[in-house]
Amino acid sequence: MVVPGGSPSFPEKGIDPPLYLNSRKLSTLFYYMKIIHTFLFAAVAAFTFVGSLQADDSAAINDVCPIKGKDVDGSKAVEYTATFCCDKCVTKFKKDPAKYADKLAAAEEGKCAFSGKDNDPEATATVKIAVCCGGCEKKVTKDPVAALKTLGEDS
Repeated sequence: MVVPGGSPSFPEKGIDPPLYLNSRKLSTLFYYMKIIHTFLFAAVAAFTFVGSLQADDSAAINDVCPIKGKDVDGSKAVEYTATFCCDKCVTKFKKDPAKYADKLAAAEEGKCAFSGKDNDPEATATVKIAVCCGGCEKKVTKDPVAALKTLGEDS
């Protein structure tokens, strides 16, 4: 039996009516579910991004010394910060830095290696160039672009 208000009546004594959610309660519930979902998605994305940054920074882009051609183990390395015109180019470079080492070495100073546009000081990628000894480390530190050019020729 339905009473004029639209809700069922329970004439039996001792039986509680089921929990009914009206549209206002449902919209509030869905609102909070969306907030929680968004927060969880953002947290997962942030942790994934931070993890990928840490993984990229730990490895050198080469396994042969650009000066002497000897095998390297990565214990000695020179960091080089490359600048690009935008984050899209940074992402492209980070996917395979060794592949684009020669493009980076050939780029005009202040210009993006991919597009040729002016560099954005905020759009940077740091790579490690591994060397075999302290002498090579000094040479690469002095001229990292020449080392990148050598790496690009080897690949």
